[in-house]
Amino acid sequence: MREKIPILPLIQVLLAGTAVLMSIWGRMPWLGTLGLALLGCTAVLAGLLPRGAASDKAWRWGTGAAWACTLLVPAALWFTRDEGFSFEKYLDQYYAVLAWIIAASILPATTRVCPEAFRTRWKIPVMAWAFAGSLLWLATAYFQNQARAFFLGLFINVLLLVLCHRWFRLPLWLAQVANTLILLAVCLPLVDLLVHPAYRLQTRPDTRKRLYSYAAGKEDRAGYATWWNCYLAEWDTVEKIVCVRSPDGYFPWRLSPNSHATLFQSPISINSRGFRGPEIREPKGNTYRIVTIGESTTFGITINPEDRPWSEWLERLIKERLQPSRPIQVINAGVPGYRLDHNLRRFAADILPLQPDMVISYHGINGFCMLNDTLPSMVGPPPTPYRQRPLGLLADVEYKLKLLAFREKRTPRLARSPGTEIDPMKNPYAECYQQLIDIARTNRFRLVLANFSMAVNKDSSPAVSKFYQVGYPATPRLVEANVLHTSMLRTLATNNPEVYLLDTQHGLDGKCENFLDLVHFSPDGDRKMAEVIFEGIKPLLEREKAP
Repeated sequence: MREKIPILPLIQVLLAGTAVLMSIWGRMPWLGTLGLALLGCTAVLAGLLPRGAASDKAWRWGTGAAWACTLLVPAALWFTRDEGFSFEKYLDQYYAVLAWIIAASILPATTRVCPEAFRTRWKIPVMAWAFAGSLLWLATAYFQNQARAFFLGLFINVLLLVLCHRWFRLPLWLAQVANTLILLAVCLPLVDLLVHPAYRLQTRPDTRKRLYSYAAGKEDRAGYATWWNCYLAEWDTVEKIVCVRSPDGYFPWRLSPNSHATLFQSPISINSRGFRGPEIREPKGNTYRIVTIGESTTFGITINPEDRPWSEWLERLIKERLQPSRPIQVINAGVPGYRLDHNLRRFAADILPLQPDMVISYHGINGFCMLNDTLPSMVGPPPTPYRQRPLGLLADVEYKLKLLAFREKRTPRLARSPGTEIDPMKNPYAECYQQLIDIARTNRFRLVLANFSMAVNKDSSPAVSKFYQVGYPATPRLVEANVLHTSMLRTLATNNPEVYLLDTQHGLDGKCENFLDLVHFSPDGDRKMAEVIFEGIKPLLEREKAP
């Protein structure tokens, strides 16, 4: 009579071998692959043993070996993390299937082990591997925004939780946890359907809808998130094209001459001398030349084809309203990410060779850390964007947690504490302004110091301030710093009568509709800024007979 072929052990060998091969193909650390191989061998041997054939001590050693091999796999991943290893690599459904295959290879052992107590001990690693696979599947689907796979993962987890109730005598507290998770997995998609019935982020927002504004953003959070995501991505792309690393290491970067990029639909061109705008005519001749220096707020964050930085609008206003008899030229020397001390370093090589008749300085937020060293630097990575996820509720929670982490990282502890009394004239920022005044006096050009405007000021409501803290966590302290900055400029203008102080805050500061974010001007804001500057310097131009 022919012996019966043991089907289950053959299946176990096949599954265990498949798991080992998958781990090799997936480039799992060799120690983890070894653990999987030993675990498969242990499970196969347990499945081959007849009922009642061994003592409790032998089964205790067998289950202990199975758990040791199980724990060897995550231990191998942990100890290789410093060798160029990344846990994100294993955020893949391939490894979720691998975990399920391991669970399936152990499962036959639960039907062969005697006595009964050891069956339960083998079911625990089966369930551990099954949950590891289902949670990995769920996480992969969530972060890759695979809705169908995500809901399948929820369904599998619910089935496993129900199976836990049938396999194990759970303590009361653990049974309540399992029931809560089942209820959460079932109800969360239903609640999300009610809260986010048409949840889907657009990849390219319509810039004409002004989703950046506070009025629109507070009503349409998803729309604002779409705008913010795209805004950060677009600006990052532009910076990589028009900015190059500075060879001397002092500057954050330099504008790349003769480079061209597009921000949303707005063309951005850097001329051969490294300034935004058209080529600069040489020699200067009879031209009255105005140079605007500053940060990205001077460089200009333009988004539509017809948008222009405020310096270009200023030149147009002077020509149209004053109709000068001599050429007027306004040169945009603003550079994103620069502070006043960076721009001072540029004067000898970049600014003075232009032979400016007037220099308009519009500096502010990038240098607030020089005014008060408890404030964060504005140069650094932007806040995390809002990501599309299978469930909008989970996407909201994830985004808020990431923003909290961003605020903790970017905002020093002192910057979150109440402000202290600071002398606005005893700081590196005031020293830089005094150097600028000395340069103007030595080189005989008219210096105009403009104070800084933001979407939030001391009179803004807490809701508006909180809205802009998404991108600027220290907004309340930045508002305080802006007050000190204005006070410092007033004192400098008083002590140096030849300096002209221009107030940009009237009609701009605290007016959300004029800004894309806390500090960068919207298309309307650039025009408004040009109007304010024009009205401010008009008496100077007429007095000096620039027209």
